[in-house]
Amino acid sequence: MELLRKIMAALLVTLLLTRDYTLMVNEVVFHRNAAWWSPWLYKTGLLTVADIIIISITAFTLICIVMRMSIPRSAYLKICGLTFAYLIIGFIYNISVYTLWKTYLYDFKVFLCLTVPYLFLHNSLGSNVLKMFSIKLIFFYVIIAGTIDLLVSWVYFVYSLGISIPYPQFLGFPIVVPLILPAHVAMVGVLFADKMKYKIIFLFLALFNVISAINTLSFGYLSIIPMYIPFLFVLFSRISLPAKAGFIFAIIVIANLTLVTLITNPLKLNILDQKSDGAITRIIQLDNALLNSKENIPGLIGKGWGSTWFEYIPIPENDVYSVGTSVAAEQEEAMALPVKFIFNWMPPALMHKWGILGMILLSFFVTNFYEILVKKIRKLKRLGLCKRSRRYLYAISIIAFFYVMSDFMWSTSLTGSVFSSILAFCVEREIDTYAKKSYAYRN
Repeated sequence: MELLRKIMAALLVTLLLTRDYTLMVNEVVFHRNAAWWSPWLYKTGLLTVADIIIISITAFTLICIVMRMSIPRSAYLKICGLTFAYLIIGFIYNISVYTLWKTYLYDFKVFLCLTVPYLFLHNSLGSNVLKMFSIKLIFFYVIIAGTIDLLVSWVYFVYSLGISIPYPQFLGFPIVVPLILPAHVAMVGVLFADKMKYKIIFLFLALFNVISAINTLSFGYLSIIPMYIPFLFVLFSRISLPAKAGFIFAIIVIANLTLVTLITNPLKLNILDQKSDGAITRIIQLDNALLNSKENIPGLIGKGWGSTWFEYIPIPENDVYSVGTSVAAEQEEAMALPVKFIFNWMPPALMHKWGILGMILLSFFVTNFYEILVKKIRKLKRLGLCKRSRRYLYAISIIAFFYVMSDFMWSTSLTGSVFSSILAFCVEREIDTYAKKSYAYRN
């Protein structure tokens, strides 16, 4: 059993070391076998290699749970439970409104990516396989994944095949370095680093990532960053859990309303004009989401995970990447179907999938996840844990909140979902490890 556990752990690391998206999106979005370097994108029949890995780890984890006859209790798994409830709503949508199991199975796979790694690691407590998973290591794995994709894109596609990387270079410099740390993670590093040299390094990484996103006109990434700043003020506050969750929900609503306002470029900014065609598609998607909210399952509740949306207002035919092949095997068939699955930005995705009730509940459960971590840290303070260690624990708890909120709210990456699941476990384990040391020291 332990040998099999080690194999599953190695496969899980493999998922972290690769990406389910690539710089060469033009080459692989319709021809997945072109991405031979990524198990997430390379297909063997109907399934990708990553699908087989996820199914294998899921089966092994379920066997472990059945053998122990117990499911761990944690605030993180409550978030997963809420997501499962919305998968049930999506199932009802598929059998009563419009049936398209391909899209439902995709969101079910996202759910597995968010849930199974946490359960697998929790059921591996006491095993040596946990040495393969620490906060520093999993970030290192992600950096390697980005580097592999960058090298393959430049060496194989650009230099060998002469195919250009399909991203704009608004500021004029090429895409040469993968994102080392997301800007919101680096921002937490600036706040909590105990030495000025580390603060400067984190500040450089944050600015570099923002500049790189501007260069590639990654507005989705840029639009999310400002939301994390007010999140910090709320997380730092000493208010009750319901009030804190209410503020988190309010920030999400305000951020999305701001995005809806800015999509029309009211200030006539040149940088936004660079993607005016994409803005048209996104406005149409929002209009469709509003129209869909008035039909069948009400928008107050949300249509659930795995639900499609009816295309009452047609998407421009030239914007094939907004549809992809998510609802059909071929591009033409996908464009012709009366329903679509992809939303290219956050406001319509949240409105359609989660609804108002779902977002309120999600805000509460994710905030509760963070608050439980913080209560443990405050208890460690009373036990005499030094300030430097407490700052570190606060920092990783905030980072975990950011990742968990982002991936459950609007998951656009399977690898990101796996990472968030593992990060949630690692942060909980790190705090528990400090607690055991503090109790042992006092006794």
